[in-house]
Amino acid sequence: MEFPDYSIDQLIQISEIMAKERDYILMPQTILKLKQHLLQEKNDSLHAFSNARYVRNAIERSIRHQAVRLLEQYSEGSPGKLELMTIRTEDLNFERK
Repeated sequence: MEFPDYSIDQLIQISEIMAKERDYILMPQTILKLKQHLLQEKNDSLHAFSNARYVRNAIERSIRHQAVRLLEQYSEGSPGKLELMTIRTEDLNFERK
């Protein structure tokens, strides 16, 4: 069984839905960075790149990075609700391990 490839725009929509389901907000600059990265991955891939799992992993990783960033940034005091919900560009990390 074959499934058609997701477009980059569909992958962005999927990422926004996944973030929203977890009560997070992707900043416009974050969406742009993710889109640029997905375009690069699609261009560099030897095989079709349309994997929603890749996007899910990126969102989950960004949530973990956001938590670490907030811990470091607010070692004393606490961030507001909006800051707790916001995924910024620095929270996206595409390094391969």
